[in-house]
Amino acid sequence: MSTMTLLIDRRGTELDLQRGVIVVRYPDGTTARVGLHGLQRLILHGEVHLTTRLLRACLETEIGVVLLSARGKQETINLYPLPGRAIHLRHAQHTAFADAPMRLALARHLVAAKIEQQQLWLEAQGTGADLSRFRAATRTASDIGSLMGIEGAASARYFAAWGRLWEPPWEFPRRSRRPPRDPINALLSLSYTLALQYVGRMAVLRGLDTALGFLHTPQPGRPSLALDLLEPVRPWIDQWVWQSLNGRRLLKTDHFVFNRADGCRLNKEGRGLFYAAWHQDEAHWLRRPARNGLALVLNALRSVLTTQRADFPAISEVERLS
Repeated sequence: MSTMTLLIDRRGTELDLQRGVIVVRYPDGTTARVGLHGLQRLILHGEVHLTTRLLRACLETEIGVVLLSARGKQETINLYPLPGRAIHLRHAQHTAFADAPMRLALARHLVAAKIEQQQLWLEAQGTGADLSRFRAATRTASDIGSLMGIEGAASARYFAAWGRLWEPPWEFPRRSRRPPRDPINALLSLSYTLALQYVGRMAVLRGLDTALGFLHTPQPGRPSLALDLLEPVRPWIDQWVWQSLNGRRLLKTDHFVFNRADGCRLNKEGRGLFYAAWHQDEAHWLRRPARNGLALVLNALRSVLTTQRADFPAISEVERLS
């Protein structure tokens, strides 16, 4: 299974595909060559140019593409591989979405799984915070709006306790985004973005439609199912960020820049350190929770597939996804 990530973080870089090899031409005239085989993800930061044949090859060979704005002013765009199999599974997904009770039940499971993981992390750190009433409330949520309200309240309580775990020079006053206002929030947002590509790619390779989620309302351009699958994974990402900064001191405060318009973001040196650590740790931190979330959705679709009398590949196949 492909595992390599190619990051392009230099303005004006050009990428092309020649006989199965990505040719990278930097503005200073230097070039690099990277084989397409074995590549899992292509991350383009800022103004980078690539040919349509390279883009087509990425989408056809299960390579995800992440388009990151140079200053964070624009939404990140995730381009997932083409779903080339399991049309019956996508049909089951659409059928489940159209069934209001089934959609709500699936969304409840996703939120409950997230809150459970948040609780486990807080308990491991001895915070004394209790989210059990929020998890219990998910079972009786009457609609998606109410469920989102429960999730929001649980996350507010969770982040309040999580924020007290930080040591100087790091501070986490509250969750902020678009733009993030401090280094911790900047890392959370960037890490969530990369994890969204990870879980979305898993869903596509399994045959699912990332545009049709159960918890997140489908909207044009939004990978709603990928956002659904990200929810139970978020607490794992939070802890990776916490351990990276508080534990192994991966970054320093001078690796971040801040202004009122763009908020807080990593500088070039900081991005190099961050992406190297993320690539090294990604499979260890994300594989299990991502597979568990995906299996939750696949199991929920079993009854739909049984009704349709379609073959349903064994859930154990999720274990072979990356």
